[in-house]
Amino acid sequence: MFVYRSFFLTLFILITALGFSEIRTIHSFKEAEKELNNVDANSLVLFDVDEVLIRPADALLTPSGGTFAGWEKVPKEQFDDFLSIMIGATQYTLVDPDAPQVVADLKKRGVPTLGFTACRTGAFATIPSMENWRFKQLNQLGIDFSPSFTKECSFPELVGENVNPPLCKKGILFCGDFYIPKKSSKGLLLDAFLDRFKLHPSKVVFFDDDLKNLVAVEEILQKREIPYQGLLLQKDFPALDEKIAELQLQTLLEKKKWISDLQAKELL
Repeated sequence: MFVYRSFFLTLFILITALGFSEIRTIHSFKEAEKELNNVDANSLVLFDVDEVLIRPADALLTPSGGTFAGWEKVPKEQFDDFLSIMIGATQYTLVDPDAPQVVADLKKRGVPTLGFTACRTGAFATIPSMENWRFKQLNQLGIDFSPSFTKECSFPELVGENVNPPLCKKGILFCGDFYIPKKSSKGLLLDAFLDRFKLHPSKVVFFDDDLKNLVAVEEILQKREIPYQGLLLQKDFPALDEKIAELQLQTLLEKKKWISDLQAKELL
């Protein structure tokens, strides 16, 4: 009996020293109740934004529209201009209706929270400031990360010259031009963020819809021996109606105007 107790005690000490690390799949914030109840003021909870907290209300701009053949009609040299019109005009909606309350409850308990997005920074075609645009979307839907991290800072050392660097603004950590779609740089940015703010949280919980981001953060936190819980949020999105999508793109190309799914339905 003593041998077994000694073994499990040693194992517990070893796991604690190295930092517990796990990634699991959830389909709602309610499924993460256990993890959220086990954080405190010394922890850090990270939330990806797109497809985790909020998403475009129009199906063409969600993952459902990614394979739509009509995208080929948009001239490559004008794609950014047209995309900025689309994302600037579309309304955003909550991915999970519980999201604002989850963030508010953590804030009330004094748990530091941080929005963590691959979003660009600076101007993007017709949008003057991507970071202000993103903050406004979240704020309109009742989500505000600014109380946890009021200091604004950028990370120009992570990128080259003449590009938009990652930055932390109003409690949201933006990847800017540092984000590499095929190999997540969220781990490296979090590493720089923890150094800049001199943080060593007792535990990190991270919600994202992309496994590579969760793994990249896990690798960094394992090196820092910080316990980690990654949560892969998977949700179903509205099916794409190709007739609506065709009309939306046609209107965009002819009039440089974005019409919503509801507006398109009324015109069909």
